[in-house]
Amino acid sequence: MQIRSRDPFRRSLIQPLGAGSEILSTDDWQRVGRSLRLSPRELELVQHIFAGKKLLTIAQDMRLSLGTVKTYSQRIHQKLQVTDQRELTLAVFSAYLRY
Repeated sequence: MQIRSRDPFRRSLIQPLGAGSEILSTDDWQRVGRSLRLSPRELELVQHIFAGKKLLTIAQDMRLSLGTVKTYSQRIHQKLQVTDQRELTLAVFSAYLRY
């Protein structure tokens, strides 16, 4: 899918999500993590979720049990007061846009 926008900022926000896609730079992710007060492991989990990975794959990549990944996910949702992945996405982009 070709994104037709002359604004590189806007183009980066609307590019399609997919496995391995980098929506935000490493520095952007660090700022988002600090803004949302996420631990490094919580931020890593959020990045995996944004890459479109399933929890089992995330557990394998992070070398954690599936139960631990589920616990991290629940804590992130509680910390950010979100109930689903859509709200999580909005919280991340909202934190990103504050900078």
